[in-house]
Amino acid sequence: MATTPAWPAWHPVVAKTTITRGNNQKGALRRVETRDGAVLIEELLARKDKQHTLTYRIVESPLPVKDYVSTLSVKPEGQGSRVIWQSHFTALTAESLDEAKIRGIVSGIYRAGLDELAKR
Repeated sequence: MATTPAWPAWHPVVAKTTITRGNNQKGALRRVETRDGAVLIEELLARKDKQHTLTYRIVESPLPVKDYVSTLSVKPEGQGSRVIWQSHFTALTAESLDEAKIRGIVSGIYRAGLDELAKR
């Protein structure tokens, strides 16, 4: 297993990431540990270096979602870059969580990371 510093270096929620299978190729698995102890397992679906894009899916997660697939892209803009992080998923609603709240949770995770990147 290889520890990868990239996510913890810029995302305030992520404490540690570890590649558990493969490496930067379709099918690679990454274990993501958050600062509050949650663990997510992500599978790399596509990596396009020339387009600065990667797509992954969540295999296991405490998030109330299923069929989660996300794409992270970096595009040149002005003298810097624009980062686009988008996903689609099915919200697993419950009495205390409706779809809007679940989308808010996911958006909050994105916002925390993107805000930190903007500071850099």
